[in-house]
Amino acid sequence: MSGFIAIIVAAVFAFWGYHKRLYPAWAFLFNVMVAVYLAVMLTPTILQSNSAGGIILNLLGPWANSAVLLTIAALYLAVSQLASHFYLTNTYCISFPKWVDFGGGIVFAFLGGYILANIMLFALANTPLESNKYTSKIIPDNSGKTL
Repeated sequence: MSGFIAIIVAAVFAFWGYHKRLYPAWAFLFNVMVAVYLAVMLTPTILQSNSAGGIILNLLGPWANSAVLLTIAALYLAVSQLASHFYLTNTYCISFPKWVDFGGGIVFAFLGGYILANIMLFALANTPLESNKYTSKIIPDNSGKTL
């Protein structure tokens, strides 16, 4: 079920990419990849630090991994999307053939949406909702693995 959800979200982003074209969709894919990388790599570091990690773990308990992961990804993605919009995609106009522009926009936006949907499903799999009988149908099986 989680794969189906990821495909639906990615298809919505592909539709968005058709209207944005290749260059903005490429910038979106790049920003999503860097946001996910930073979130996955910085979450354990933040949670293991004595000052911030202890406070976050005390406040959020079993939700701490997912909350920190999604917060880092969302903050970086928002800042990088704004920066790339103002300084790259809004400033420079790069012309490609029409079929490359629309096709590349669809492919890059689809991949960005798929990665974004999967990181959200991964974060959801690291929460206590994994054991709920209703939500366990849409959450991917994590088999006790943690970040």
